[in-house]
Amino acid sequence: MAFLSIVIMDVQSKKISPLKAWGIVMLGISFYCYQLLLRIIPDSIGSQLETHYGISNAQVLILMGFYYFTYTPMQIPVGILLDRVRIRLLISATCGICVLGAVLFVGTPYVMVAGVGRALLGFGSAFAFVSAMKLGAVLLPPRQFGFVSGFAMTVSFLIAKVGSDFMPQLIDRYGWENVYYGLIAPGVVLTALLFLLIGELPTESVSSKKQVRWGEVFSNTFRLLKEPRIFAVGIVSFLIYTALSGFAEVGGIKYLEKGHGLSQSDATCTKNMFLLGFAIGSLLIGLLADYLRRRTILIIPSTILSGICIGIVVWFPGKISLDWMKVLVFGYGFFCGSVMLTFVLAKEYTSLKLAGTVVAVTNFLNMMSGVVLQPLIGNLLAYLKGGDMDDIMVYKIVFIIFPIAQFLAAGVTFFLKNSVKEEHKK
Repeated sequence: MAFLSIVIMDVQSKKISPLKAWGIVMLGISFYCYQLLLRIIPDSIGSQLETHYGISNAQVLILMGFYYFTYTPMQIPVGILLDRVRIRLLISATCGICVLGAVLFVGTPYVMVAGVGRALLGFGSAFAFVSAMKLGAVLLPPRQFGFVSGFAMTVSFLIAKVGSDFMPQLIDRYGWENVYYGLIAPGVVLTALLFLLIGELPTESVSSKKQVRWGEVFSNTFRLLKEPRIFAVGIVSFLIYTALSGFAEVGGIKYLEKGHGLSQSDATCTKNMFLLGFAIGSLLIGLLADYLRRRTILIIPSTILSGICIGIVVWFPGKISLDWMKVLVFGYGFFCGSVMLTFVLAKEYTSLKLAGTVVAVTNFLNMMSGVVLQPLIGNLLAYLKGGDMDDIMVYKIVFIIFPIAQFLAAGVTFFLKNSVKEEHKK
């Protein structure tokens, strides 16, 4: 998501075979896929985490939010660091940090240590997507950059879906700790491959000599945050992304179990339809937007339809068949794929020299949804469960946040122009 300054880099190409270039880019995409799998799996083991750490479901949601406490603030400096530190060192180190976070998360009975593990995972993950995009921008022809970004998003969510589909069976057979430990070994191998196979990039001998003017970086950041249109686009991105940071990551499976009476296996499979929908939707909606050269005209109906899909799931527990449930959750994910257009809108609203910063700012606001929503959901569930309401009504009241967020996103988008270029034509 955070393309940062890589989209406007002055690439000084060296000769490198297309096959080798794609191999290196795929290594970067593998890192993104790996961290996403580690990030979303805890939603499949919520009950086991409650028992392991001796905490409530609400506290599990708060624990998951530690990821965003480090991931979100790193969105601003991460692109600057990648432009000035050799990517082989940075990408392998941050992948290793993700592995360390996973070890701490699974290897301790202490919830605070697990929180540190989630925070380390968030810190390392902040570099994953933008590292893959930088590799693509430097090593591949410019015309392939858009395909690389869409391909990375689609492949990562498909892998996350497949991995999550098999998770309940693996957990039942081997136990969640053994399964989680099993994910650490591939991370160690990937860290080694990233360090050994990625050499010096064509731009690194020049960009590493540049001095970081942090005052200018943060001055531009705050200036963009005060720009009404940029802030509005960031709010739209924030609202749409609640689907992933809230429903897909921490709350979806538990609600499907409690509200619709699904087994953990069926609930996991149904929730994973969101990941499949998001993977397909982000690619197809992006391609359609490029063809139509319109953004807002697609975001508005997409957010309305996603709100309707999740609204039916939330407000009619126990009254929807499993097959229709999967269709609705798939639709929710598919139409939330329009969140990718917010980054394009933000970039079109500012000058080219600030393109990297404005995308970073948008992603910062986008990822704030996890910082705000995961503790909010956890605390609301804990508070309402202390009263006389049954669990189903509690979840209905709390999870109504998800359709409301989508409808609010449509409302805010209604007041946005399609792009700066469109305005100049008028």
